[in-house]
Formats: sequence, C-alpha cells, structure tokens
Amino acid sequence: MPTEQFLGKSNTNAYGGFVVMVDDVVKQIMKAVSENNNEENTIIVFTSDNGSSPMANFKELEALGHFSNHHFRGHKADII
Repeated sequence: MPTEQFLGKSNTNAYGGFVVMVDDVVKQIMKAVSENNNEENTIIVFTSDNGSSPMANFKELEALGHFSNHHFRGHKADII
C-alpha cells in the first residue's frame, strides 16, 4: 500500500505515499461531514499507535529530511 494514485506523491518512498493517502482519506471524511452540515455535531478523532512501521525505511526517509517518529525511539511492534 499505497494505491497507485498516491505512489510518488510524497517524493519519498511507498510509506510516504501511504501517509499522503491517509491524509486524503481524512480530508474526504471531513469534507463529507461539512457537506452534510454536521460540523457542530461531529467530533473526528484521529490517532495512531506506537509510531511508524519498521517497513517505512527510516534511513531513506531521514535522508530526505523526514523523521517519521520525530524524536521518539522505537516503532510499531517494538518492545523498547
């Protein structure tokens, strides 16, 4: 994953494309809420667990100036 539509959109790797794809899905949800005049009655909660996937290729992303876990250590499925 991501779908073909999002491959290369992030100028990083497939994980970057996945992040762009997730952003687009959230945007679509927010647009649907707005179009149905439900902003006043809707709470959208977006959360993630334990940081990035080790499949993200951290070294490649960091070389492009993207630090997917910010300054936090570890990643998904990590026990540290």
